[in-house]
Amino acid sequence: MSSSDAKVLSIIGIWMSGHSASGGSVEWLRQILGEGKLTYEEVNSLLKKAPNDPTGIIYFPYLSGSGAPYPNPDMTAAFIGLMRKHNKSDLLKAVLEGNAYQMEMIREAAEIATETLVNEMVVIGGGVHNSHWIQVKADISEIGLILPKIPEAAMRGAALVGATGEGIYSSLEDAGSQTRTDLKRTIRPNDIQHRIYGGLYENKYKPLRRMLENG
Repeated sequence: MSSSDAKVLSIIGIWMSGHSASGGSVEWLRQILGEGKLTYEEVNSLLKKAPNDPTGIIYFPYLSGSGAPYPNPDMTAAFIGLMRKHNKSDLLKAVLEGNAYQMEMIREAAEIATETLVNEMVVIGGGVHNSHWIQVKADISEIGLILPKIPEAAMRGAALVGATGEGIYSSLEDAGSQTRTDLKRTIRPNDIQHRIYGGLYENKYKPLRRMLENG
């Protein structure tokens, strides 16, 4: 890393967080909903049958304990609000919603920690291929989610860091500027859905989570 890179990092700072059972929740549900493990095609088919409105089910995605912003290794997962009318599609969508609620809690903590409003987020990883999940995340957070058209963004970043270390690029800024792409799309929130999700998040997800944590 050059001195200029170190200077940039010292000015910008780094805020990191994690949620250990996001994709893990989907994988867990894939394992138990069918005779065998559901394929991703079957998952998407079920999600297409789910209602456009929020399910009303509150899923707490703590299959491996709770991570940020309130770490607790003893927290356990839960579904709250199940009714006879709910089916596989509802459960799948509820898992996506629950993970999105948790990410919203992390986003709020990031704003407090950095004293900066988060108006947009760049989203990478396997989850970006699930259009249902991305839309739910946007609707809950009420911010734009930017999806760069990069097949493997994490691997690309690692390769650029390595190439900079080998002197192929003079700095990380140089590496980024020479390989930057403007190909992207932004997922915008649905205002009507956000109002419903906002009420569920504030009036159910947050208070019920505190009750679970307190035993």
